[in-house]
Amino acid sequence: MENEVWTLWSSMRTGIAVSSIFVIVAIWVGARFTSVMVEKQVTILPRIIQTVFGLTLMAWVTNIVILNRAVVIGAAKAMETAGNSAALSEGAQNYVDTWANAEPGLMANPISALFLLSALLIIVLPLWVKPN
Repeated sequence: MENEVWTLWSSMRTGIAVSSIFVIVAIWVGARFTSVMVEKQVTILPRIIQTVFGLTLMAWVTNIVILNRAVVIGAAKAMETAGNSAALSEGAQNYVDTWANAEPGLMANPISALFLLSALLIIVLPLWVKPN
């Protein structure tokens, strides 16, 4: 059963890679929209709309990051279950030890949380702070 879980793990990594690319592109699009609005010195209504867009975009991206982490944890729990019926390899046991009891929340990985916070600030802050 360990081999089946590794096959599942391999397949899920493709999905995580695609969603990670989406996260980067989504953040870039949000920052680019802000950049254009600041450059054109838009009025208050477009700034409000872009702020709402930036906040919802980052909420969506945060959900994707948490979901990706939950998928990794789920695979570790499946591997742990596989270990109940047969001995796991050393690599599989290390994977289980690292991830099976992890939490899918953002605070479990503060670097991701800081990345998402900085992206949010890059998208929203220039709309409301006047450059010198």
